[in-house]
Amino acid sequence: MESGKMIPQIMETNLPELLDRVTISLEPLLREKSLILEKKVASSFPHRFRTDPSFIRSVLTNLLSNAVKFTDQGGIRVELNPITEGPGIQIIVSDTGAGIEPQRLERIFEEYQQFGVAPEVATEYAKGSGLGLSIVKKILDALAGRVSVESSPGRGTTFTIEIPEPRVQ
Repeated sequence: MESGKMIPQIMETNLPELLDRVTISLEPLLREKSLILEKKVASSFPHRFRTDPSFIRSVLTNLLSNAVKFTDQGGIRVELNPITEGPGIQIIVSDTGAGIEPQRLERIFEEYQQFGVAPEVATEYAKGSGLGLSIVKKILDALAGRVSVESSPGRGTTFTIEIPEPRVQ
């Protein structure tokens, strides 16, 4: 970081392999909570993509950790797809968890925002700093990407991320 700004270190990255490394770290908690993790990589997905691998690792870790944290039964699905307009990628992380109430959706990318269950009834899994999604947003801004979220309380949440491939300079 330079002057509070995130500067990506762009290099060719194998994203399916990076996803595998992130999900391996979550396996103990997935087993403990009896959750299913489904990974789907589109056949047309570019296995090599120019991006910052540490930034993408942080995005995946934050989104998947939240999905595990706020899902008590069912599962989590992560998809890697090419985007339709221009070279780039789409990452979709969806869960069957607690969901987020509509009035909280507009603030979830702000620092120190907790969403999901009320703090007084949060399990040990659902506690956190409230920084994860603000970090995701800052990383995506640095990568010229975007994030959208759809959620339904009691049914789950889906985060959709799109990241363009950077122009070679």
